[in-house]
Amino acid sequence: MPFRSAEQIIASWKHRVNLGHTAYANTNWYNELFDTAHQTYLDQAWNQMSPGAQYYAFNDGQATLDADIKQTRIWNGSWSYDSIGHSNVIPVEKVTMPLTALTGSNNQTYAALNPPQGTKDPINVVPSERMLDWINFAAFGSDFTPRIYWDNGSGTGPGVEITTTSLPNGWIFDPYAGFILCGSDSGGLFTPTGNLPIWLKAYRYIGDKGAAGTSGEITRVENIDVDIGSSVVDTFSEGLSDACVWFYRVKNGTNLRAGSIIAVWEVASDLVEFANQSTLDIGDTGDLLLRVEDVGNNIRLVADATSDNWSVRVARILI
Repeated sequence: MPFRSAEQIIASWKHRVNLGHTAYANTNWYNELFDTAHQTYLDQAWNQMSPGAQYYAFNDGQATLDADIKQTRIWNGSWSYDSIGHSNVIPVEKVTMPLTALTGSNNQTYAALNPPQGTKDPINVVPSERMLDWINFAAFGSDFTPRIYWDNGSGTGPGVEITTTSLPNGWIFDPYAGFILCGSDSGGLFTPTGNLPIWLKAYRYIGDKGAAGTSGEITRVENIDVDIGSSVVDTFSEGLSDACVWFYRVKNGTNLRAGSIIAVWEVASDLVEFANQSTLDIGDTGDLLLRVEDVGNNIRLVADATSDNWSVRVARILI
């Protein structure tokens, strides 16, 4: 990576104390607002995955990896999710999204924010906007390598891919902070040579933040875009237990409901019984119902919606 030596030295120091860095000449580097959020749980978390090697380096254009992830997520003004063709072997999603340019960074830094925005003053970025938990391809295989693109010119999707050699001073993706850092010129500036925004295609871990699958442990899952039809909110192997409880919250605008679902199942027959207890509605949540099913040796919590734009958040405890 052809970052200048002064940048390399100071960036190395900041990495040790979990701070990002762009140009050495930039004295207004976000006022050091953003840590890199190292995923100290990551080795444990990936132990829940199979196959056991947990390493994807097939150099096949991500074909094998994409078949094993849980879902894709694409930004087209709102998030569009797709789980078709993915076997849910590993709790990872592939995200395609435009990045937000952060001001005060000499045009060098582009952040993965939810929702994506054109530009953002770093002091106005709140923690809930940051998309973290990106996969470090150096640890888990080259098929996880992030790819970035110039805009297609209409703001609707990625255009020409940007390689590390196509920019004079290179670029690097920080998987811990969710930032693209573009190398500066001798004046401490980065000048884009293509259409902005920069688009990112990369992989995020969306599983448990620690070892999972043992009775009594809490697993938190969220589907933020449940539309008309049936959407799987949570799924796990029926062999992990034979009973569980989900505590849930459903939301659409100002319409909210919270409750709990308790389920029991019998592995040999695939029989499932469940019961739902909830609060009264704030507003009206009648358009979204939750149920439990056993499909393909997996227990699934399913949301059935008759309107769009529901958010479902659950905490699961195996009994």
